[in-house]
Amino acid sequence: MFYDVITNEESEFIKHEALPGLARAHVGDPSKADVTDQRVGKVAWIYDTHHPRIHQLSHRVAEITGLHTEYKTSLSHSEPFQVVNYGMGGQYEPHHDYYADISMLAHVPDFIKNTGDRLSTFLFYLNDVEAGGATVFPYAKVHVPAVKGAAAFWFNVKRSGENDVRTLHAGCPVVLGQK
Repeated sequence: MFYDVITNEESEFIKHEALPGLARAHVGDPSKADVTDQRVGKVAWIYDTHHPRIHQLSHRVAEITGLHTEYKTSLSHSEPFQVVNYGMGGQYEPHHDYYADISMLAHVPDFIKNTGDRLSTFLFYLNDVEAGGATVFPYAKVHVPAVKGAAAFWFNVKRSGENDVRTLHAGCPVVLGQK
């Protein structure tokens, strides 16, 4: 967990830029993804190639993690920023960010098709949540509260290249406020 890695102004900018594109989130095999109660929220994608402020944030993530984070249209090392809004009752049941079956990558949207598996996750928190909304890792017994301006970071894959099942995590339901 990192604190004070994104400013209030940057958080508001991201929310403003994402708002027009927010649509109900889908889950599952990308070729069969569907709206489900497994994930109750809205999602939009923001490209660091289109926004200098987002590019700055991408660079900051690279400095913190030591990873290459700039999105490119082909053979990219990362995805565009996925902006998710979980309002009251919004949540995401336990899941992994990596693809359990690498063949699923053939069915993802074109803009992330060449990014490969999700080796790590960097999650900014853009709001404080009044009640609920924590990110929990049941196997690791870790509870990460949603703290505005903070970020959580984890590797989804071990150094051996094997998926790390301990990264199973969930977005707890938002009881009051929004995440």
